[in-house]
Amino acid sequence: MIQNNCSIIDLFCQFYRFGEAETKEHHILDPNILSDLQATIGPGNVLALLGLLEAELRSLPKTMSDLPADDDWHGLSSYLHALKGAACSIGATGLASAAVTLEAAIKKGDRMILEVAAFEAVAKDTARAAAEYRAAHSDRQS
Repeated sequence: MIQNNCSIIDLFCQFYRFGEAETKEHHILDPNILSDLQATIGPGNVLALLGLLEAELRSLPKTMSDLPADDDWHGLSSYLHALKGAACSIGATGLASAAVTLEAAIKKGDRMILEVAAFEAVAKDTARAAAEYRAAHSDRQS
């Protein structure tokens, strides 16, 4: 059993983030994770997953504004936790890191203005990168 409230997804992210030479910046889409994922589930499935992530991120501004309006901070925290897992799985390590930071701020009860702005910026960049990746690789789906 994993201790200290650490999930399998957290360990997966840590392996890819810190298993290689550390950099100050996280990848928008980590090419190593994408390559491993393509070898495992196939390029077409990777493109489909990136499409789902892109669609989710494009709906993010509505999602982010809806949950806190109802004082549903637990709901937002749960949403961020799930998004972090999806982001780690597809190689969006910057998005996963931003989700962790915002989730931690929510749990601490901090004012989250900077964290929300940073998260939204990373989400926008990730959606753009996913769309660009899909466009560049759509001819190699097999």
